[in-house]
Order: sequence, then structure tokens, then C-alpha cells
Amino acid sequence: MSEKIAKLFKLIEEELELYQDLYFNEFDKGCLLFCHRLESFNERNEISRKIINALDVKIKEKRAIVDEFAKEFDDPDINIEKILKRVAEKRVEEYYRLRHNLESILKALSSL
Repeated sequence: MSEKIAKLFKLIEEELELYQDLYFNEFDKGCLLFCHRLESFNERNEISRKIINALDVKIKEKRAIVDEFAKEFDDPDINIEKILKRVAEKRVEEYYRLRHNLESILKALSSL
């Protein structure tokens, strides 16, 4: 069980890093478009596509782990926070910090 929790945290951290990469890449795309550098803009578009695909993989892996816990605990409505409160209480604050950082970068992305 602790291995699954560790994997879950690793995925969340990787997801956060990918969202940060996406944010900076999207910002760069805006600058390139403003400067009429369309070839470079198109290259950045391809990078964004690859980042989004990698995010999709991480999110699916995270969902698979949560689904495993849902089966173990016979709770179809379980989420990461509930899992941690049941089996890794000491890591809840760490999760809240990561979740806050994810929310912040997603807000920043939505404002571009």
C-alpha cells in the first residue's frame, strides 16, 4: 500500500512539473506569435501537444491507482484525499501543498 501512495505522489509531482512546462511553453507561444515568428510558434505547438499527451498518461495512471483503492476499500467515491486520510495521514499536508500548486498553475494557464 505504501508503494501505491509513493507512486501516487510521484505522479502528482510529475503532473505538476508538466503543467509548469506547459505554462511556460504557452507563454512562449504567445510571445512568438506577437513577434510574427510562425515557424517557431508551430514548433512550440508541437511541444505543447507532447506535454498534453504526457499529462493524459499521468492522469490515467493516477486514476488507475485511485480505482485500485476504490476496489480495496469498496468505496466507488473515494478520492486521493480520502485515501491519504485512511492510510497515510502524515502525507495529507504534503498533498494539500501539491494540490495548491496545481491549482495555482492551472489558474495561471487559464489566464494566458
